[in-house]
Amino acid sequence: LRLAAARMFERRWILANTLRDQLDNLRRDPRSYRMGMIDMWTKGVQRTMALMLFHDPACRLEAGRLFGEQVDMELEVLRTRVQKVEEGIDFLLSPNRYADAILDAKPKDEETYSATVAFKYRWKGKQVIAINKKLLPSLLMRVGVTADLVDDVINGLKDRAVIEHASEVINVGNGSKRMLLIPVEKLQNYGITAVTGDNEEDEDE
Repeated sequence: LRLAAARMFERRWILANTLRDQLDNLRRDPRSYRMGMIDMWTKGVQRTMALMLFHDPACRLEAGRLFGEQVDMELEVLRTRVQKVEEGIDFLLSPNRYADAILDAKPKDEETYSATVAFKYRWKGKQVIAINKKLLPSLLMRVGVTADLVDDVINGLKDRAVIEHASEVINVGNGSKRMLLIPVEKLQNYGITAVTGDNEEDEDE
């Protein structure tokens, strides 16, 4: 292992340049949108490391087998993670699936506000569903999305241009909460009545 590590360190610039070239080639391939890019990249790294570390063909073959098993396990974990994040995004964009947690208006008192998962609101001229960031993990658990994936779900909403910011502060009395605001126009199969009166964006914004 020491020899292998020393050999890799000595050739680190060659390894870095080789891997960079491989990644550039993958990106330029016109068929890339149909490829499993993660699979292809990890297999390329595996082959390159085996070639640089081992001279004996039998050792290279065994290294490739071991690397392959590890890569397969890591890819399965990654696929599961990506799938759960997508499920979380789809869930938040379909509020009919958590309609029981959405109030028709912003709570009037701090105690109710603290316990409220979501409510209908008007923010900067847009009708939105405001979701309590602190209670978002428990909401996403309804579809098996764990707390460690919540930030990935929020980033996914950003990537889809559903939201611009991770949270906005909305006040009630002397209290305030960070809320995830999802514009109604971005939601799927959802109807919302007009938000008016003191539930419209107010002086605290």
